[in-house]
Amino acid sequence: MGLFKKKNQKQAAAAAAAEQAAAPPANVDFSQLKVQLKCAKNRLALQKNKYQSNADKTEREAAMCLSQSQDNIAQTKAEQAIRDLLVVESMEILSVQCDLLLARHTLFTGTPEPIEYDNILTPV
Repeated sequence: MGLFKKKNQKQAAAAAAAEQAAAPPANVDFSQLKVQLKCAKNRLALQKNKYQSNADKTEREAAMCLSQSQDNIAQTKAEQAIRDLLVVESMEILSVQCDLLLARHTLFTGTPEPIEYDNILTPV
């Protein structure tokens, strides 16, 4: 009998944790969140440009090393360029996620834009 009681307690604790995770925290300032998301998007754009230019430079250096028959160095530089391009792709994904959160900002605040019923009901 004690085994089933422990299972039910664990399930109840898991359900309570899930409910707590689903609700937004009470002390979140959503206006500050909007500002922080915009700043994060700008910082991501700057870092993305930095990594993109670094990847382009490394690709050119790898091509130069290949032309000089320095295969090991060229391989290392090509791997670094690939890593930089992967970082650029991940930053693009983060930027899209920031855009998504900014678009859903009205859902977080709970203040939808008012609907003007006068324009809807007026005949054309």
